[in-house]
Amino acid sequence: VTHELEAVGIEQVAARQVHDVEGAAAADGVVDDAIDLVGGGDAFDDDAREYVISDPCTPWPWINYLGSQNYFCLISNTAGGYSFYKDARLRRLTRYRYNNAPLDMGGRYIYLRDDDPHLAAPLVWSPSWMPVRRSLDSYECRHGMGYTVIESEYLGIQTHTRYFVPLGENLEIWQLTVTNTR
Repeated sequence: VTHELEAVGIEQVAARQVHDVEGAAAADGVVDDAIDLVGGGDAFDDDAREYVISDPCTPWPWINYLGSQNYFCLISNTAGGYSFYKDARLRRLTRYRYNNAPLDMGGRYIYLRDDDPHLAAPLVWSPSWMPVRRSLDSYECRHGMGYTVIESEYLGIQTHTRYFVPLGENLEIWQLTVTNTR
């Protein structure tokens, strides 16, 4: 599948999968909107060439492949996934189990803590929703070609996290911007 994604692009592969699901649904006498078949309101943004996920609680993780010549990683819509060098089976750098789905545990998690003295206790949450699973005021994940962006807001704290692997490098970058709008 990885080679197919590189050759034709993630949009075409996913569109083909949606078409296959629609065909199966029509054969069973069940026909729904394509948007419902791909994630309950999530959709491709053709102009930006991204897949947009508007709710972190999806039935299954939506995965994006990021990489360069030797270093690769898989990242889900809630920042789950793993990294590896050259070989996904023998040279994993971080842990991940495919059989973990739909839990999507283990990944690139950032924790934020609010020590506001007006609160009874400090609040802890994650901009990617997982692993804390605290309900966020807003959430959006955008899987693009070579990057994933997760934006969220909780109690006036806005976050923008961009994950990518620079070409020619054996590393990944997590670029986090935090804005306090209170």
